[in-house]
Amino acid sequence: MAALGHGLWLAWLATSSRRWPTARGLILEAMVESRRVAPADMQVPEKHRAAVRYRYSVRGEDFEGVRITFGDFIWTELRPVAKRLVADLAPGTVVPVYYDPSQPQRAVLRPGMTWALGVVPTIALLPLIVGLVFLTE
Repeated sequence: MAALGHGLWLAWLATSSRRWPTARGLILEAMVESRRVAPADMQVPEKHRAAVRYRYSVRGEDFEGVRITFGDFIWTELRPVAKRLVADLAPGTVVPVYYDPSQPQRAVLRPGMTWALGVVPTIALLPLIVGLVFLTE
């Protein structure tokens, strides 16, 4: 249930972020991280995710952010998906940073919902649905 609650909270933040103010941000780093989640002798493909670090200021206070979207925490076997997320985020690029006015340290580069964000609540609901099916039989 914690995953469901966390997923719904992230979905709420993602939806809210479309109305957040923006600050001028500077991309410090952007890359595709890769890792193998199984021993090398197993035939398991590498996983990839987009990673970024940027700096922005709100009311004279400096912050660093790492969130591209509210669904960028997902590791994928599809390296091109991760590459697309950082394709236009080269270090030195100036970008708008959407920040939460009540907590300016909470920020995102691309506001709104993503497909990946729907994965968390869906996966969290599966055991509940399966359990309800078995209870009704």
